Amino acid sequence: MSTEPGIRLQALTRAVRTELASSAPLQWSIVLSVLFAFGKFLPAAKLFSVPEHYLAIHNLLEFLSMAVSAMVFAIALTLGRHAGNRQPIVLGCGFLAVCLIDFAHTLSFAGMPALITPSGPEKAINFWLAGRYVAALTLLWAALVQTGNWSAALRRTLISAALLLVALVWWACFFGAASLPRTFIAGQGLTPLKIHAEYLVAALYALAAILLYVRRARSELGDLEWLAAAAWTLGLAELYFTLYTDVTDLFNLLGHVYKTIAYLMVYRALFAVWVQRPYRELEFERSRLKTLVSSIPDLVWLKDAQGVYLSCNRSFERLYGAPEARIVGKTDFDFVDAEMARFFRANDQRAIAADAPSINEEWLDFAADGYRGLFETTKTPMKGPDGEIIGVLGIAHDITEHKLNEEQLRIAATAFESQEGMAITDPQRLILRTNRAFSEITGYTADEVTGRPLDFLYADPHGPAIFDEIRQAIDARNSWSGESGYRRKNGERFPCWLTITAVKDALGEISNYVATLIDFTERKRAEEEINSLAFYDPLTNLPNRRLLFERLKQLQVMTARNDTYSALMLIDLDNFKTLNDAHGHDTGDILLQQVAQRLGLCVRESDTVARLGGDEFVLILNTLGGILPDAASQTEAIGKKLLTALSESYHLSHIVHRCSASIGATIFKGNHSSVEELLKQADLAMYAAKESGRNTLQFFDPTMQATALKRATLEAELIRAVDLAQFCLYYQIQVADEGRVIGAEALIRWQHSERGLVPPGDFIPLAEDSGLILPLGDWVLSTACAQLARWARNPRFAELTLAVNLSIKQVREPDFVNKVTGILARTGANPRRLKLELTESLFAGDIEDLIGKMHALKACGVSFSLDDFGTGYSSLSYLRQLPLDQLKIDQSFVRDLLIDPNDTAIARTVVALADTLGLSVIAEGVETRAQQDRLRQLGCFAYQGYLFGRPLPLAEFEALVRQVRATA
Repeated sequence: MSTEPGIRLQALTRAVRTELASSAPLQWSIVLSVLFAFGKFLPAAKLFSVPEHYLAIHNLLEFLSMAVSAMVFAIALTLGRHAGNRQPIVLGCGFLAVCLIDFAHTLSFAGMPALITPSGPEKAINFWLAGRYVAALTLLWAALVQTGNWSAALRRTLISAALLLVALVWWACFFGAASLPRTFIAGQGLTPLKIHAEYLVAALYALAAILLYVRRARSELGDLEWLAAAAWTLGLAELYFTLYTDVTDLFNLLGHVYKTIAYLMVYRALFAVWVQRPYRELEFERSRLKTLVSSIPDLVWLKDAQGVYLSCNRSFERLYGAPEARIVGKTDFDFVDAEMARFFRANDQRAIAADAPSINEEWLDFAADGYRGLFETTKTPMKGPDGEIIGVLGIAHDITEHKLNEEQLRIAATAFESQEGMAITDPQRLILRTNRAFSEITGYTADEVTGRPLDFLYADPHGPAIFDEIRQAIDARNSWSGESGYRRKNGERFPCWLTITAVKDALGEISNYVATLIDFTERKRAEEEINSLAFYDPLTNLPNRRLLFERLKQLQVMTARNDTYSALMLIDLDNFKTLNDAHGHDTGDILLQQVAQRLGLCVRESDTVARLGGDEFVLILNTLGGILPDAASQTEAIGKKLLTALSESYHLSHIVHRCSASIGATIFKGNHSSVEELLKQADLAMYAAKESGRNTLQFFDPTMQATALKRATLEAELIRAVDLAQFCLYYQIQVADEGRVIGAEALIRWQHSERGLVPPGDFIPLAEDSGLILPLGDWVLSTACAQLARWARNPRFAELTLAVNLSIKQVREPDFVNKVTGILARTGANPRRLKLELTESLFAGDIEDLIGKMHALKACGVSFSLDDFGTGYSSLSYLRQLPLDQLKIDQSFVRDLLIDPNDTAIARTVVALADTLGLSVIAEGVETRAQQDRLRQLGCFAYQGYLFGRPLPLAEFEALVRQVRATA
């Protein structure tokens, strides 16, 4: 059993103890410094009119300080025999001297009876300064002294030196006072010498504080922070003593208070580290040992030589179904039948007689939960200090699973020669054995790979990172699965699904790894073909309209974030129709392929070349800098390069052809214009180029000021519209194949006071950008649910479902679920009649959060439809996780369903996918009977579009429903 949990517990406890020990002194220092900063600006008020009144307070503070100094010396004297005693001895001897000098200072204070010589301020100050310098030098010495031990003789010498120093100070202040410089003059206050002396001692304290604080990082004791704080506080006290003009004023009192606090900090440092800490660490070690033993999953117990239980861990408590307190003091005969008890006792005596560990396997029945397992039991004699055996330590390890694993490995050996490639390695991942399928997949024979690391087959450039991920997963879950790139013997790279499982021995150590290899080259090829069909033009292999739009949207976000410009160029071949008519579409296709190649050679790798359709190509120039004229200059230079490249001769099978192109360009930054608007701008510029004589480049003039003003005006009107409730809902009918009305989609409209009815495409993007989409979305959902509640009371409409579109920002709101359920409760709408429509753009966010919210609403009865399915890049794994009810075929696929085989294939795939996932499917944008018939052939039997009805106000929609039902 590893002691890693105990080590982590010890490290955590040490870290917490160190943090608490280091932060409290610093906090005290900061608080006292701040109080000093405020206190020094207080007036030097004379607190006592008669000095004798101050005398009691002064004596109280001084005697408290002397008591603390005496306790410091007492602790240091006690610790003199301990290891690392230098610092405590320095502090003890120093503060012994400080205590005796402060004693003389106290008895010499003005108002005290004469001690050898008359008492007075100057005599008290002389003793005071001597005591402060001794304290400062003591703390400096403590900061500089190295860790180690001093002998008893040296300790006695230091104590004697301290006493000698006290005697010298007493003699100088009692009998040599006349020879000492003046420090105080009655009526004038402190002399400059006294003030400078206080500043010097304050500087010594500050130096000691800095040295102690710097040295704290190398100390494990935790006392240096408190000593540093004490030195700092004493320095502040000395600064107070430079401010008073009378011994009874406020600054004198504050200086004594700070000094007393500092002495307590010194005592705190010694007492906490040298007295409290050993007891705490002893208790911690006992607790840690108890925790470690209790956390061991093996059964651990201790008996005396007579078989009486002395202790056991929690796992052992399960065996007898009793807590440790009820087990201790009893024998096995108190818990199991006599035969089993005698068996246990015989094993104990065998270990004692052999004076060596005794190991045997035995089946144990657990009284706590009825578990029965095979255990390997080790009983080890325990000896006392005199070497006599005093008891037995027992440890029982459950080997039931290990035995089962051995059996399973025998079964696995039979399955080893399967259709999946398999390799067995040692703990260092060196291959020991492979099966026939492994050789067929990789091309290597078993002899060629034996002894080589499994990693040598890896062909992914991110291999080291993958290996780290694999090791972490195996440590956590004993296995790892994922897609990898491997290399065959012939150098060919191929994708595979790799599973690595760790095999552990009876001690829990990894003895082998089993790697399973599945080649899914064909599956990858199929996925790439599907992706190419959806996002790439099959003729030129360039990105198609959908991928172009996606990249444009991403680029708009990036340019807004980086504050840089990009350009969109629309390229149209001049007179392409003439070539098609004269030489056929095959020749035209060859020209388009060569044009695509030339365009790719003219741009950077970061740029995008796409084909819109026909002879129209789009070029996206990325990151042109943050200066508009420079961006336009770069665009013009690339445009000229394109015109030159495209005007060169083309070899089209049997003919040589020359053609030109007309290019329209627009420069943009951010998402102020939609993708469609950018394409429209480039299209207008391209037609301007054609009107200018072809084979030229034209820029679109965005009339920036007018556009910005129009946008700002519209945003202001939109904000006002929200306040004035100028919005209404239109309803577009949804029907089943037999003409049965099944529901509607709620669509918001803006009833503008001057513009009239504003469609959502004109203001929804602006609402998204400005954040107004949240109140708008709440209003739409509330209005729709209220309408559902009204329909529920009308038998003609009670069975209708109502679909409501959701914004990304709505779904990402933390209280989204509570908001929806609150609206349902407030309106009384039946949640089973409410269908929330999501878009694939939501997959780009926190998918786990989305799934959780959907499940919460699904539990309430709300259904979900995936809108515009196929226009983004949906992950099939996400579709399996999402609790969807319906897929909605986007109108972009329905529009060209009859003429574009790609759209037909995609629609068929959507229907098949929905059927596989158990979802319903509905098509939007159905405008003709032919489209409906084709959808019916593909398996789609629910429709929405102008063929059945436009979005209508409520009254007209209800009239339409009655009409459809009347004619059905």
